Amino acid sequence: MSNIKLKRGRKPGSGVMRFKPVVSTMADFTYDKSLFTPMPTGKRVDSLFSSEGGLMKGTNYAFVGDPGVGKTTVLSDIEHILKERGVDPNIIVFGSAMLEEALSIGIKDRDNLRKLPVEKQKELQVKTAQKISRNRKGIVFVDTHLFINTNEGYWPGLPQEVLKVLSPTNLVLIQAKPSEIMNRRNEDESRKRDKITKGSILTEQDI
Repeated sequence: MSNIKLKRGRKPGSGVMRFKPVVSTMADFTYDKSLFTPMPTGKRVDSLFSSEGGLMKGTNYAFVGDPGVGKTTVLSDIEHILKERGVDPNIIVFGSAMLEEALSIGIKDRDNLRKLPVEKQKELQVKTAQKISRNRKGIVFVDTHLFINTNEGYWPGLPQEVLKVLSPTNLVLIQAKPSEIMNRRNEDESRKRDKITKGSILTEQDI
């Protein structure tokens, strides 16, 4: 039987460092109190921006909804209100930013993006989100579709990989009546949209 002795503990001065705990309170820290002061817009969406009822500095919001639902109109109103109060928000239309990334592969029309293979769209979405995240300053609003009608079926405008990169503080869903959406799409001559009916819009909203 071998003669083994077990030694427990450490000898004094064996290199173990001892720390004295320090207690800090909020009074010991300095911070910009305006970061916690809401900026109300007077719109119904104020309650969605924060529990205090308004926008907070340093936050970023994702506005989603069906094409033609009125996201851009709502954001335009909010932008006007904020600029009157000396705040210049950064409003980014995700599809337009995505088109800038797609120019390198020969895509020159935003409506042709959804005709690309879904995997390629996903790749462009992630690259666009990374660019937005790198250049993010102040209050940021991202305007994007909830779903994209691709050749392979419906694809989310903000898939999980994109949400992880953007990390929006708030996700705001804009909705409207099918008749209002159809009228907006039909009156928008800047886009080459597919022909739609109230029934197809209801299908999109159900999704």
